[in-house]
Amino acid sequence: MTPLVVGTREDVAGFALAGVAGVVCATRREAERAIANATADTLVIVSAEFAGSTPRGPLFVALPERP
Repeated sequence: MTPLVVGTREDVAGFALAGVAGVVCATRREAERAIANATADTLVIVSAEFAGSTPRGPLFVALPERP
């Protein structure tokens, strides 16, 4: 699973220090597009400013199988 930050310049820069890729968004539409372009194996981390762009409902996190 690959993490991806979708959010403000500050949030993306902060996570980049830990090696996490991100998409800087200035508008809700840009955030929606970035979230829609994420692949199925991506864990999307969204800034509070764009949290309304995410689908409502339960959050499921599937843990990978242990070898």
